[in-house]
Amino acid sequence: MKPTATILSLILCTSLSAQKGNLVLSKWIDNGTPETTNAPADYTFNKKSNLFYFISNDNTNLYIDIKVEDTGIENKILKQGMVIWINMEGKQDMKLGVHYPLGSENRGGGRRSNMSETSFTADGKPFTPLMHANTIELIGFTSEAEKRFPADNPDSFKGSVKYDNDGNLLYRLLMPIAKLPVRNAKDGVGALPFNLAIEYGENPALNSPGGNMSRPPSSVGAPSGGADAGAGGGGRSSGGRSGGGRPGGGGGMPAGGSFGGSKSSEPPVILWVKNVQLADKK
Repeated sequence: MKPTATILSLILCTSLSAQKGNLVLSKWIDNGTPETTNAPADYTFNKKSNLFYFISNDNTNLYIDIKVEDTGIENKILKQGMVIWINMEGKQDMKLGVHYPLGSENRGGGRRSNMSETSFTADGKPFTPLMHANTIELIGFTSEAEKRFPADNPDSFKGSVKYDNDGNLLYRLLMPIAKLPVRNAKDGVGALPFNLAIEYGENPALNSPGGNMSRPPSSVGAPSGGADAGAGGGGRSSGGRSGGGRPGGGGGMPAGGSFGGSKSSEPPVILWVKNVQLADKK
């Protein structure tokens, strides 16, 4: 009996280990840490999307940190916007998301802005795409009365975009856990894993001004399964920085988009990070 019990124990341990290995473990942080540090030290790199990402949480918030070193991708995100989609049912449906930044080309809400219009600051300086990254729009959060609000929001979802000293774009999104449809584990301890998607490269076809429409599945420009978190991880893309990534600099990117009825010449890039497990305080 003893050898049998030992074998069963080994099988169980192996099974649990394999299950854990399939999870993307969020990193536990002390409350407020992402707001006071410049950037995480241990990003994960995804080659297909050319993004570095880092997922963390405390008891109150889920934090999404992204670093972009490619100037062309920086411009796409700042001009065309980006959406963080979240699916608590472990599926790849994109019905619940946070649209931030909206993109400097989408300042007019549900339509593309007239790019011949020039906006200026109070002291007469022209706005850059980075300066327009100041608004968050919620998609599919039916319980939230306010769907669009300033990104520097202390009471709800909060976002920031800035350049570091090397010209890399640093993105941070704070998502209050209480506002997410987290599913509790069957044993009542902790939460079940969920999926995240990071989408950029096309003006999302989602907007009535209320922000309640989800992205149509048929318009997703990546294969089923997207660019998995582990795909190509650990390497560096050959399409690296050229010219140092100046705020508002660069350009020449196609002004794609479905806001004005026109279609982007390039499909959006969608990075799926599957089976994300929230961390517990040790």
